[in-house]
Formats: sequence, structure tokens, C-alpha cells
Amino acid sequence: YPFDVDNPYLFHEDPFGEGMQLLEVGAVAGAVLSFEAACQQKESRQEAWRLLGLTQAENEKDGLAILALNKARELDPKDIHSHMALAVSHANEANYTLALDSLKNWLFSHQEYEALQHVSMEDPADVAAATAAAVSSSSAMAGIDEFDDDVGTPAGYQSLFLQPAQIQQVTDLFHAASEINSSDHDVHVCLGIVGCLAHDYQMGIDNFKRAVEIKPDDARIWNKLGATLANGNRSEEAIDAYNHALDINPGYVRARHNMGVAFNNLGDHAAAAKHLVQAIHMQQGGTDDEQATLGGGGGGGGADPPRRPRSTREMWDVLRMSLNLMRRQDLVERSWSQDIRPFMQEFGLEMH
Repeated sequence: YPFDVDNPYLFHEDPFGEGMQLLEVGAVAGAVLSFEAACQQKESRQEAWRLLGLTQAENEKDGLAILALNKARELDPKDIHSHMALAVSHANEANYTLALDSLKNWLFSHQEYEALQHVSMEDPADVAAATAAAVSSSSAMAGIDEFDDDVGTPAGYQSLFLQPAQIQQVTDLFHAASEINSSDHDVHVCLGIVGCLAHDYQMGIDNFKRAVEIKPDDARIWNKLGATLANGNRSEEAIDAYNHALDINPGYVRARHNMGVAFNNLGDHAAAAKHLVQAIHMQQGGTDDEQATLGGGGGGGGADPPRRPRSTREMWDVLRMSLNLMRRQDLVERSWSQDIRPFMQEFGLEMH
């Protein structure tokens, strides 16, 4: 993992605690630096690696997220949170086989569903028998009869990167898990991810909707629902889902970025550009709380401005696309310097 070489939290007495506080106020970029420092101070701290990975994913940096999450998985192979996050980041990076593997690792590491790893998926009778056995031994049996077999059933597999049998096997496993506990939102999230991997977006939408019904205060699930709606050519509904995510977590860079993409899909390129500018500003550390901790809280009048973590090239590329569609070549040219300040002014946004 390539740590930031100029990290102001490296000598903080409790960078992990500081990172948690920064997450609470939506200061994602500062939280990343805090968790990096926590990992450097104690490389064996598994939770710090996991949260570093989760936060990098929120910050629209899946490549770095995967590196951190792999370290967390190495330190605790049974950590279901790391497996789930790896599945999402691998899917975003088009590592589809690794995404499916991570979903299975989540399932087989989960105490409630681990017995499913001994099931031969080639024989439906084996699945039914294992499910019945797991249900009978499980203490979380509420809502089992409410599971709808029509929800999340693939209509047809079109993925260019996965074999239909691979997707069917994982789908069957998670349907069996849902029979065990239909009220587990994570099972529906996993089924939603499988739907996206299979390019069966209705399957993904149905399962993410079920997941947010169970856990409506989870910004990550709302964002996944929005992204899947957008992929299914339902961008107006996607924007509503992204708004839910941002209401819960205003500093959610990925949701803000996705909002911009959705407005582009609708042809409202000015609105798209405004959201993308906000996303880049946030990714660079653009909140009052982060400014205070990244160097803005104690300097004199001659102090250098606080350093900002770099934004990703991909974010600027998407912004440039919007600016080109707006026929604002002047702004396209200015974008190559990757200085967000003139864009904040152009779109009437406050620069903290």
C-alpha cells in the first residue's frame, strides 16, 4: 500500500480515533490520512486496515481500497466486512471473478451461513437439505417464510467476463442463505452485487431495495441502489437514491460523483458538472473540519495553504466530458491544471 509521504497525522497520539471522528463529520480525505497513520503506527491493527479500505472506496479510490482490504483480510481471514467491501471494489474495478470469490468468502466466513460451503450446488436436493439443516440450527429464523423466490432471480446472464454456471452457483448459495434469514440486509446486498455482475440490473435493484427497507440508514446501500438504477437506464430514480445517501452522509464522495454521472445521462450537463466539481473538492479534503486538521488551524498569516490529497484523474476526466458537452472549452482548458478553485467559483460553490 503506497502511504502518503506527507501525512500530518503520522505523529498523532490516536490517529485511529481521529479518523473515526472525521468520518462522523463526512471528512473522508482526512479520515483516509488518519487511518493510514494508524496502519503505519501499528501494522497489525486489522480494523485500521479495514476502515482505510472502506474509506478509500467511499473516496472513489477502489484500487487503493483493494490493497488495504487485502491486508485486512490477511490479518483476519474471517472478517466478513472486508470480504463484502472487497466484492464491491473488485466489481467496480471489473475484477468480476475476484468479486464472486469475495462474495463466497463472505458467505463461508459468516457464522450463520458457513455450513453452505459444504453443499454441492449441482444437486438442488443438496441445497434444500443444507438450508433446512441450517434453519433448524439457527437462532435467527424470523421472516424466513416471507422470502420471495421471484426477487433476485436472474432473467438471463449476459456477462462477458463470467460463465453462467459461476453466477448461478453464487446466486443459489445466497438464495439458500436468504431462506435461512430473509431479514439479513447483507444477504440482499450480496444478491444485488451478483445481479450487477450478471448485468441483470432488475435483480440488483430488487435486492438493494429490499436491503434499504431493512436498513434505511445505510448510505452505502442507497448508493448501490442508485448506481444499479442508473445502469438500468433509470437515472431519475437513481438521483433520488443518491440524495438519500448524501442526506445520511454528506461527505460521501462516491455518491456525489455518481450523482454527476446520472445528470450527464439525463442530458443536464451543467448540473452534472456542478456535482462533479463538488465531488473533486470533497475528495481533495474540502470540508471545514478537514481544513482545520490539514494545516488550517494554527498557522500565521504567512503560512502555506493547507496541503490537499490529490484527486483521481478519472474524476477530472468525467468533469471534462461534461464541460465538453456544455461547449465550455475555456473550462476544459483550465481543468488540465487540476486546480478546483476556479470551478468552485464558476458553479457558485463555497470554497472552504
